[in-house]
Amino acid sequence: MDLKKSISLKNRLKEVLKDCLLSSTGHGLAHFIKANNCFMRITWTFFTIISACFCSYMIAQNILKYLKFDVNTKIRVVNQFSAVFPTVTICNMNFFSSDFSLNFTTQFINDTKNNNPFSNSGESILINVAKMPEFHTNLNLYGDLKEKLIADCSFEMIPCNRSKLKYYLHPNYGNCFQFNPGYDNYENSEDLEST
Repeated sequence: MDLKKSISLKNRLKEVLKDCLLSSTGHGLAHFIKANNCFMRITWTFFTIISACFCSYMIAQNILKYLKFDVNTKIRVVNQFSAVFPTVTICNMNFFSSDFSLNFTTQFINDTKNNNPFSNSGESILINVAKMPEFHTNLNLYGDLKEKLIADCSFEMIPCNRSKLKYYLHPNYGNCFQFNPGYDNYENSEDLEST
């Protein structure tokens, strides 16, 4: 009787194990049970063992890597020093661009229509111009004003203080204005902007 019970218990365990393997999500185990010929069973067994070994190896590697407690760091170089922003000079390529210079040149052309000033020497032309009543030695009257020459100004996305734009008379371009020159219109020293 004990023999019959042990055989039936063995068969019962086989059936339970077979049901568990067939319902398993591990496809290799289910295919191993379902395989009809010996070659397919050996193939499924081989691939199941290989994949289980590889999986165990990867899990062990990750656990060992975790237990080393390695620290990864990122090094970033941040420049703590700001660079001095250069002086920017804004000019009009046309020296005679103001309303005053337009009136002056029109008057000069009208006054010299009868006699050709270019037939004379350069020195006499200067004397003739200097004798004109409206001739001014103040050359900044002949060029553009700050408001006409500079439509918009911003530094580091902040509008510029237009009073800090310094007047500069250039010998070729006339009225120019400088941003960040290092001194104000009264020649007092100022700190240069940095960026």
